[in-house]
Amino acid sequence: MVESIAFHGAKAGTLAERPDAWLSDHDALGLDCAAVRIKAMQLTQLLREDSQKAVACHDFVRAIPFELSHRRAHPAPQVLSAGSGTALEKANVFVALLRCSGIGARLRMYALASDHLRGLAGDRGIVLHPVVEAFIGQRWVGTDTFHLDVPLALAGHRRLHREGQRCGWGVRLGGAAAWDGTSDAFAVFDWRRAAAHPAFDWGAFHDSDDFAQVAATLAVALKAGATPVRSWFESWTVGRMRLDGNTAARPGLRRV
Repeated sequence: MVESIAFHGAKAGTLAERPDAWLSDHDALGLDCAAVRIKAMQLTQLLREDSQKAVACHDFVRAIPFELSHRRAHPAPQVLSAGSGTALEKANVFVALLRCSGIGARLRMYALASDHLRGLAGDRGIVLHPVVEAFIGQRWVGTDTFHLDVPLALAGHRRLHREGQRCGWGVRLGGAAAWDGTSDAFAVFDWRRAAAHPAFDWGAFHDSDDFAQVAATLAVALKAGATPVRSWFESWTVGRMRLDGNTAARPGLRRV
């Protein structure tokens, strides 16, 4: 059973469960930024159903190249400008695009074992894992499949098959690879298997800054950051894997 903090998690029947409570702007969303509003309009203006709009936003965010970094998460407009982002930064963009499209959206933070990062990063013990929840079809549906860009995910699956392992390199064999906008889809953990459940539910938040304000008061529960050398090695590993994944998609590319 997943433990949950009581002071911030949204519970059924509370005001926090209402979608209109999750439509406003917040520090790291930048809904007043023209780049965010224009991108949301470009992605969704020809679509009618909320599920279709949500999938369009999801697929755009998934295509943003993934980074591993220990920096404080950047706001959505900065991530769009940079063209790459961490899982938490990509979550900021996803929530911002959904809200600009009139869909209630929020960030839910879990803590889970770092097995899925084996190969990409050193042993991090328990790590934070952002999930985005959208209010579609009169209920909240969640996904984490926006984390990894496709080349990186392909490379991860290839390496797991070669190793005979089920979890590592940012992915888990059997995990979801896409999202249909109408049901939950998780790439890393599996609610059907107790051993693959997240260890802790931090609750629902507007964005990374909203979560950071809570986490700052519970800093003892968060693991210390890595050294610059470790961060460089992790970034190099991600870049090498992405080229490997691009080679799988386009065999003419040279592999490293």
